[in-house]
Amino acid sequence: KVDGNTDTFNIKKGQEVYSEITQPNAANLARNLYSNNNNFESDLINSYAWDTAIVYIQTFSGDEDYSRQTSLQDTPTTTGNTHDENGNYDVRCNIYDMAGNIREWNTETSMNPDSPCTIIGGFSGLSNRYSSSRTYATIDYLAGGTTFRSIIYL
Repeated sequence: KVDGNTDTFNIKKGQEVYSEITQPNAANLARNLYSNNNNFESDLINSYAWDTAIVYIQTFSGDEDYSRQTSLQDTPTTTGNTHDENGNYDVRCNIYDMAGNIREWNTETSMNPDSPCTIIGGFSGLSNRYSSSRTYATIDYLAGGTTFRSIIYL
């Protein structure tokens, strides 16, 4: 869980996934990921990068239907380790959890002024939420099943 006033965060294997965060706070954390390093810039993932990653996975993993991949779990986990009862993880081409157990904020906006923010990706327990799904929300929407993914520019 992220404190709404946090400006930075740490990435460490085994830590809980940041969730219960609004889109503006997620964007702020993503932009500040490399604020102390002049070699990199970061931002909240954009829909073009998300969709391109899905096409890349479908092309090079042999999983041609990955855009329709649903979560491997019935309930969300806080570790980000989405796997089924056989221990199979949602990882394709070294890209993790795009159809995972928790949805993700991105920079895409909707045309609905009441719900301008977009949430992408799979969500556990819902068979109609898959890696290419989009859901729209208010700017102050806060839910335990929503996190974010950063994109890094070199």
